[in-house]
Amino acid sequence: MPERWIQLTRAFGALFVLAGATWAWSAFGSGIQAAYDTWRYPAIKPAGTLGASMKRDLDDVRRAELTAQYKRVMDALDAAEKEGLIVGSLREKLPAAARMIRAGLYDYARVYLASVETRIPRKREVLAPASPGEDPEEAPAPPPPAPKRRRR
Repeated sequence: MPERWIQLTRAFGALFVLAGATWAWSAFGSGIQAAYDTWRYPAIKPAGTLGASMKRDLDDVRRAELTAQYKRVMDALDAAEKEGLIVGSLREKLPAAARMIRAGLYDYARVYLASVETRIPRKREVLAPASPGEDPEEAPAPPPPAPKRRRR
């Protein structure tokens, strides 16, 4: 009987060690792999500065796009406010978007501005009910004529 307990203890110990190793690899494995790759395959030459100018150009384009989106949201808020709709709480959120744009967090700023833009209240349109004779779906369209067959 004691031998069986020893075997069970060893089996559970092995499972515990395996679970710990799995967790450690999932938590730290990518960093270990990157460090090994850097050590095993070092850079042949230092990184050039050409990539920096391209990145700067791309950042300028993204910043300009987001600034235009920011202005569009501001204009929509102004228009909604002129119509008498309540937009004060949404206007308070725009400085956070401007900070994100300045910090270079373009993806977060785009999502944030889009969420503010979708929450802008719109004036409801007055719709007139259609009379029964005006509904185009009431009378089904006649089926198209069958295609003519060729003689053989």
